[in-house]
Amino acid sequence: SRLVAVVGCVHGQLDAMYDAIVETERALGEPIHLVLCCGDFQSIRTVEDLQCMACPEKYREMLDFWKYRQGIRVAPRLTIFVGGNHEASNVLQSLPIGGFLAPNIFYMGYAGVVRCAGLRIAGLSGIYNVEHFSQTHWESPPYTSSSLRSVYHVRQMDVDRLATMTGPLDVFLSHDWPRGIWTYGNQSRLLRKKPFLKPSIDQGDLGSPPLMSLLKTLKPRYWASAHMHCKFSASVPHSAGLTTRFVALDKIIAGRDFLQVVRIPINSNQADAEPPQPNWTIELDQQWASHLQATCGLDKPSEGTHQYPPFSEDLSLPSMTKILNLDLERLLHGSNLRRRGLDPIPLMNDTTHPHPDELPLIINSDDDSGI
Repeated sequence: SRLVAVVGCVHGQLDAMYDAIVETERALGEPIHLVLCCGDFQSIRTVEDLQCMACPEKYREMLDFWKYRQGIRVAPRLTIFVGGNHEASNVLQSLPIGGFLAPNIFYMGYAGVVRCAGLRIAGLSGIYNVEHFSQTHWESPPYTSSSLRSVYHVRQMDVDRLATMTGPLDVFLSHDWPRGIWTYGNQSRLLRKKPFLKPSIDQGDLGSPPLMSLLKTLKPRYWASAHMHCKFSASVPHSAGLTTRFVALDKIIAGRDFLQVVRIPINSNQADAEPPQPNWTIELDQQWASHLQATCGLDKPSEGTHQYPPFSEDLSLPSMTKILNLDLERLLHGSNLRRRGLDPIPLMNDTTHPHPDELPLIINSDDDSGI
């Protein structure tokens, strides 16, 4: 099994996040090797990046990421994150299919599927807005007041790519909640925590319809989200006895439920092939790489509505020998993403935070108390 830490909205508080993870390891008496973050990471390298983040001026602070980017600090655990709606969008747009933004810190891209130590992890960045859903990713810096917000809106192309994935998924990461997820958990408890959500729940428009569609199509074992700044757990049953265990987490503030530890079992086929010591490096999922190659021509940026053609269920995928050239090679070259491992990348030049004082309980695969 793999012991994984899941974190809600980071909001640039990397120091506090890693401090909490180290303290949690001490309490558990065993190491956590992988950290999964559900958005609003705020990977701000320079003062200029602050102008590419959609938020009120008073929240535009450098915070912690720049220290990890410059090598002043190093992330103590391998970290994977998806984007949210409070990001340095110019930074994330430079890695459309993902890549390392600093040593040990990996961004999933607009959407992505990777493998790490026997785990298959998928993710979708951004939040849902129907107005921009069918558009391409046409935005680029310098952003207008409109494109500064539309840039982080989820696009149909990325959802469709994910929807054609087959085979077991261990974890899916999103910032937004899947629409309707509240019906699978303790709704009354949620509304006691966040009463302002009641109108959206009553109208049925809280969360993202494409995410719920993906949840029911892909049937991942675990799904983690953030965005609403509260903890909420649910269990979504599927056919053939499968279940998706969902958890949403808070932002990083002392005493809040922003961190959850999950023990994820490795299935028997993977376990047989695993070495005694797991390889905690990131590998691009082969099927995902094939889907990127097969659909690369549909990514051409153009402002305005563009309805993508639906993907065929029997989409013909190229062999891995073809993936290493042409369009995907161009994308990989610009993404710092490699087949295996964390390659060194150039680092750009360019407070004290509250220490979380409540440690989460470890959640085992057969325990329904927390997820």
